[in-house]
Amino acid sequence: MLDLLAAAPTVPADRAAYLALVGHDAQRQALDPDGALLALAYRAAVPEVRERLQRK
Repeated sequence: MLDLLAAAPTVPADRAAYLALVGHDAQRQALDPDGALLALAYRAAVPEVRERLQRK
């Protein structure tokens, strides 16, 4: 798990999306309790990433 977190982006919105994509929901929730960062990352994401986030 430490390797996954070490590879995570440093920008908070990107980190929230990364954590969602790799299935670390508890960490994503702790970082972004209201989902605002994930929403920001979603809006900025390319279509392929948006599709992956929708499936989560």
